Amino acid sequence: HDGTAHSDDERSSDMNEVADQDTARLKHNKVERKYRNRLNNHFEQLLGVLPPSGSGKPIAAPRLPSDTTTLQGQLTGEVSSSRKDRERKVSKSEVLDRARMYIQSLENEHRRLVAERKELLQRWDEYGRSN
Repeated sequence: HDGTAHSDDERSSDMNEVADQDTARLKHNKVERKYRNRLNNHFEQLLGVLPPSGSGKPIAAPRLPSDTTTLQGQLTGEVSSSRKDRERKVSKSEVLDRARMYIQSLENEHRRLVAERKELLQRWDEYGRSN
């Protein structure tokens, strides 16, 4: 009889272990899902402040996507876009590439404006000396 009780204890222990593993997996899945949703939301927001694809022109003010909670392409690594690109999915790598190119265009525009300002200040100084 003692062997049967031991066997029952082992089965109960095994069942508890499986239940603990299931609980741990569910908790982990919930944390991962929350992380993915948060990451996808940030991609949506980043895409929302970028100019439409192909534009390359700086925008006046950031604009947020109208719906940052629905991401149809979570498993494929894609995010839904705003405005012009709404009909198609934009991959996360494309969002990052567009952000990189946009930042580079802003840096170029900044350098151009700094040079223009310097030139205008020189002209102003020359104008002031001649009068």
